[in-house]
Amino acid sequence: MFFEIKYTEQHFGNGKNDPRHNDKFLKTYLPLIGHCSAIDKKAASDPKIFFRHYQLFRNTLGITGSNKYTLFIYPADNSSLAREAKLFKDSFLTGPDAANVHFLTWEEMTSLLPDYQHKNEFINKYLGYK
Repeated sequence: MFFEIKYTEQHFGNGKNDPRHNDKFLKTYLPLIGHCSAIDKKAASDPKIFFRHYQLFRNTLGITGSNKYTLFIYPADNSSLAREAKLFKDSFLTGPDAANVHFLTWEEMTSLLPDYQHKNEFINKYLGYK
């Protein structure tokens, strides 16, 4: 399982479309794109698109079969991240294992936990940044 966790960031990261990063794209990411079963391979193979959604693609490239998952977690009140997540999901998660990529808010995740003291301590410690 792969995770990308956001607390206060306003965006998922993008990548530079420069010679050094293009070399890494060709040598490292392009082969991974070929094996990823969750994404639109044609779109991901375009460096402009890949670097624009770099962090989302990079964390999704590990989906190489039905037993692999990626979970993106972000605050519910971060509308910028929610928009980016929806765009990525609607536009680029088209492969047979696209359902293995999940976007979940912190609030949704913590609501799934049993109600006990450690839940409240977790929420106060890690989500009390507001």
